[in-house]
Amino acid sequence: MERARMSLFPLLALLLRAAVGLTLVVAGAGKLTDATAAQRATESTLHVSGTTAQVLTIGVSVLEILLGIHLVVGLNLRWSALASVALLGIFLVFVIYLWVTGYTGACGCFGVFGGGSPGPAETTRDTVLFVAAVGAWLSRAFGPSLDRIMHAEA
Repeated sequence: MERARMSLFPLLALLLRAAVGLTLVVAGAGKLTDATAAQRATESTLHVSGTTAQVLTIGVSVLEILLGIHLVVGLNLRWSALASVALLGIFLVFVIYLWVTGYTGACGCFGVFGGGSPGPAETTRDTVLFVAAVGAWLSRAFGPSLDRIMHAEA
């Protein structure tokens, strides 16, 4: 029984990384697909405008996509998984803050791919993603990854 559980661990580690990574890629791509709407969401939630909102929107979107790709392929997992935990932790706290303060506009979390007003559903989603990211970071030494392939050749 113990051996069967240990053989599933690398697969579970890979699935956690892939789930979090793909979610980040979709969220980043969704914002870039309609950057104008994503920028409006940034402006209304962060109370910034113009170039600042544009830079934040594009920067966060690109960061999400890059972190997502790194997680999926298993590249620089020590840092990419930790950065994902930090980013998703910030998103979780921010969605809770918006919910508690009564913000009713769209959060713009997934751009054209959805994301409603901050509330129980978005908080639950972000909590699950945060916990999955923590799991991906904790299990980063298991499962197939480019890190493991590159270190095996070195």
